[in-house]
Amino acid sequence: MSKGKENKVALAQKVLAGTKKNLSNVSSLMLESGTFTPAQIETSLQTLIDLRTAVDTAKAATQAKIADERPKRRYCKAVWLRS
Repeated sequence: MSKGKENKVALAQKVLAGTKKNLSNVSSLMLESGTFTPAQIETSLQTLIDLRTAVDTAKAATQAKIADERPKRRYCKAVWLRS
């Protein structure tokens, strides 16, 4: 994960924790783009965290498959060239 994305996830996690801790008694919040309940904000932040985590997991799996493929690809190429 790039540093910028790590920072965004870390920030989202902190804001999520703060929202749960400090805004549990608030009925709604007025933000730049509209009025939201704390639950809506929590859901949005958790979605961001979950999506980034899923992307990072998929990237790691892809990198592992590519690393696994490299030596096998060299072997297959050598076999093909002999034919």
